[in-house]
Amino acid sequence: MDELRERLNEVERNKPVYVICQSGLRSYIACRILAGYGYEAYNFAGGFRLYDAVAHDRRLTESASACGMDQ
Repeated sequence: MDELRERLNEVERNKPVYVICQSGLRSYIACRILAGYGYEAYNFAGGFRLYDAVAHDRRLTESASACGMDQ
């Protein structure tokens, strides 16, 4: 974030930019900056924390069995 405006020339203009951070706030701000400079930018709302929670929940449901049906 601190260097984004200074390093815009390193980001390809003809491709969409997908931005993610830990919680989603900094990536949202980065997307707004990029959009302001004409980039097609997408934010992963919720960040890595949301992704980790969803992935962890999926693993739990895949390994779970119905109540009383444990082997």
